Amino acid sequence: MNRAFLIILVPAILVATGYVLVFRFLGLSLGYLRFILGGAVFRGAATCLRQAPAPS
Repeated sequence: MNRAFLIILVPAILVATGYVLVFRFLGLSLGYLRFILGGAVFRGAATCLRQAPAPS
């Protein structure tokens, strides 16, 4: 896995975890579909922006 990818992914996971914990602390329920869709969009964007292999 690319280091730049991890620089983006690790803080995003930490923010999502904090988001869940804060809302649970406040007693509000969350829909996890939002996180699943966000992950799918992130994965799709990462796939689209990935560099194409060099032509041989």
